[in-house]
Amino acid sequence: NNSNSKNKIKIKQNKKNSSSSSQAAALLTNSFSSFSTNSFGTSNLPSSSFSVALELSLDQELQVIFKKLWKKDSITKTKALHELETFFNDSDIDLISPCLSAWSAAYCKLSIDEDWKVRELLNSVFQLLLSKAKRKMAPHLKRLMSFWLLNKSDPRREVITAANDAFKEAFPANKYSDAVLFCKDEIKETFKEYLNQTPQTMSNTKLVSQEQANEKYERIISSVILALSNLTGIITTETDQQRQNYIQFFDELLDVKFWKFLSSKMTLIRKSCYSFVGSLCERVPEIIIKELPSLSNLILGAFSDQEPSTHKNMWQAIIQLSTRFPDCWKYANLQKVVLPRFWAFLRANCYASGTNSYSNITLFCKSIPKEYIDEKFISQFFSNLCKSFTTESGRIIVADKIIETFIDCYLYFIETFVNNETMCENLLKNLFEELLKPYFSQKPPCQVEFLEKGLSFI
Repeated sequence: NNSNSKNKIKIKQNKKNSSSSSQAAALLTNSFSSFSTNSFGTSNLPSSSFSVALELSLDQELQVIFKKLWKKDSITKTKALHELETFFNDSDIDLISPCLSAWSAAYCKLSIDEDWKVRELLNSVFQLLLSKAKRKMAPHLKRLMSFWLLNKSDPRREVITAANDAFKEAFPANKYSDAVLFCKDEIKETFKEYLNQTPQTMSNTKLVSQEQANEKYERIISSVILALSNLTGIITTETDQQRQNYIQFFDELLDVKFWKFLSSKMTLIRKSCYSFVGSLCERVPEIIIKELPSLSNLILGAFSDQEPSTHKNMWQAIIQLSTRFPDCWKYANLQKVVLPRFWAFLRANCYASGTNSYSNITLFCKSIPKEYIDEKFISQFFSNLCKSFTTESGRIIVADKIIETFIDCYLYFIETFVNNETMCENLLKNLFEELLKPYFSQKPPCQVEFLEKGLSFI
């Protein structure tokens, strides 16, 4: 279809306005408003079929295009998005306006599409639509916001960029927080509904494989949690009342069941959870203080996570929690949970995440209350740390990092026990033993480098 034919499309006008349009209109660069009814019936999640009500409001040609967005294959959906892109680009607002309800429903559905290229194109077309529709998009904000935030927290950087560009088209920077607060009830209900799903309830396992269902579940749940993490970023600049509104928002979403995601078998979910905990520690300490009994063992015991791609976020959570909330140690089982997992983590060369891990080990040791650190602790620490050097990846990749961590921690322990002569003598003895062991037990030239650098320090 060429642009001329698209411009001739006649569409029935929908004159129904939201009761809160004027309030929400002030939030956006070109105005956006509320959507006062629940667009998804009894559920906040998008429908899997094209609504008859939406069909009746559109010209037949546009009905065909929008129906394509509900097809299963990505090629058809991509083609339909490009057709809408052309239509939006070539049409004036009078022709575009009747499509907005159908577009909003389509956006909510396609924002969780399995194909990231579809999600990226969806947001690119959305940015174009926002530039044309302006005030006319206002009645759909509450319907869209939850899914918009999901795409702003997508696993794919391309989708995040496109969603952010659309967001900037709609909102001035100083209205972002107000817009989110305006939609907080819808966001909360949609996110809560997703968090209560399972791979089986989120997908029709009769139509997709279990692997596909798991992939979709992992992607959406991780995006929900990462969206929550990102929302903490706007709290620090808010008024006391706005801050209390956000804290209430998080309180109503988080419960004991939520923290089970920290133990999920799915990598992206754990990674997002670590990021969320780190963000809460830094920006919303009120939440963490309430959750310390549930969180302490889960975070301080996270050293059992053997997936290196999660470790940067994991360390963020551990360091933030242990340094900002010393009471966490009262709830953590140091001897049965934290230390056994920490020693195994060290012996395994941090499960190949040395680049992200070794720089944090000294910080972690410094966060441990001094009453828990004795000769046995120090001996086990250095013994397990030096065993990481005997692994293949330890010798080849992060030898310098291991030695640097060894020396930094040694200096910290000496400084801590400077008035305890016996402890300091044992530390020096321990240092020589641990430095010499690799020299006699490993093949050259790695042990020579380890020995030389250690002796240079001495």
